[in-house]
Amino acid sequence: MKTFFKQQIFPLAIALFLCAFLVKFFTVYKLFTVNQPPLVVSGKKASFKGCDFNFDAGKDAELNLVGSLSDKTGVTIFGSSELSNETAYIPYNFLADTLGVRVNAFGHAFHQSYAIYAECLAMKENLNKAKICIILSPSWFETSGTNIEAFLEFVRPNFLRKIICDTSISRKEKAGIGEYLYMNRQLMETSNSKIDYLVNCYKFQNLPILNSYIFSKNQEFGNISYKLIENKTSRKIKTNVHWNNSFKKVQNDFLQHATSNKIFVADSYYKLNFNTGHKSGSFSAIGTNSQEFKDFSLLLDLLEKNNADVSIVIQNLNPYHYSHLDRFNPTLNKIISLLNEKNVPFLNMFTPNKKEYIPGTLNDVMHTGDLGWLKINKFIVDTYYAEK
Repeated sequence: MKTFFKQQIFPLAIALFLCAFLVKFFTVYKLFTVNQPPLVVSGKKASFKGCDFNFDAGKDAELNLVGSLSDKTGVTIFGSSELSNETAYIPYNFLADTLGVRVNAFGHAFHQSYAIYAECLAMKENLNKAKICIILSPSWFETSGTNIEAFLEFVRPNFLRKIICDTSISRKEKAGIGEYLYMNRQLMETSNSKIDYLVNCYKFQNLPILNSYIFSKNQEFGNISYKLIENKTSRKIKTNVHWNNSFKKVQNDFLQHATSNKIFVADSYYKLNFNTGHKSGSFSAIGTNSQEFKDFSLLLDLLEKNNADVSIVIQNLNPYHYSHLDRFNPTLNKIISLLNEKNVPFLNMFTPNKKEYIPGTLNDVMHTGDLGWLKINKFIVDTYYAEK
């Protein structure tokens, strides 16, 4: 009886278990799908200047990013809430209108390093020699990294599709996106087949047979390509701006007409936020090995590997409002060390010291003012357009 069990029943049970597992696997992970045809996203032109605060506009916003990165004479700016500032001095207005430089900016609040990384990964084929300026905020490094709501807002389904289908993107890079999605899955309201695919790339990366099978199914999503029929490029660039005179003018305008309070923020902002009296903020203590720093390092590695012409602006926070800004110094030193190591030009506008802070650099407690924008404009011109 024991022999019969070992030779007949036990192998049959194992076989039935494996069959049930495989059926469950292929059902749950939806790997029996029909190949999708390639998708071509086309348009007549991309904008010469402006900011796409996210990619909700669909193909027009996506084409603006493709067009901006493809125009090697212009500049692509990635940033966060400061890009919403309406002023003639913001680069996508000033550089375009005054100097004839094409500038497209992308981002609003919570647009941080990992979302920018995923966008650039999707645009990998356009990164070579693209002029990319990333505006970092110290407040990013108070967080635990890009939140999932912001990621899904900026890394749209077409970008995920591009990441899945681009064979030049490594399994490790795809699994990395999958790990982020997997770790944040409980915070998502819904999922989709692209998210499921990338999550599976992560979950089964250490099972060679299943891992290879999953990656072989990427074309079931259908590759995606972007085609611009027209792409307006920069005109003749003028660099003879009298920067110092402009700095003095906008600072005087701010001090004489925009602010009358002791923390040097615009009166309109002060009245809205501190009408019952100013209450100071405090910068959070953060570790130098934060997730945001890891994400920023990953982003720089991607841009370096793909020969992008990247530069970095490190914004300030208002030391008349925030206490303990010196808590950012250890992380700032690591950022600067990394930039120097990679020979990335940067503009460091951060200071925790009231005596070193120049009023007008910020319009409020954290968002760039006209003086700050002018200094960023000069940095971009000096970095990319100065005669060498």
